Amino acid sequence: MSSFFEKIVEMIGIFSEDKKEGFGNLLNGFHFNNSCMVVTVLFLIIFIYKEELMKTKIIKGLIK
Repeated sequence: MSSFFEKIVEMIGIFSEDKKEGFGNLLNGFHFNNSCMVVTVLFLIIFIYKEELMKTKIIKGLIK
């Protein structure tokens, strides 16, 4: 019966070994160049302020 408990202790020891896993951000592998970042920021600004932009005379003139 003691061999059963020894095997369990051995298995627990295998599973509880300290494995060094690096903690990192998901975006570490992505490298954005400047033009991509500018386009992304422009799209975000347009998306956030689309209601206000559609009310301006310049946009109304472009649509008509």
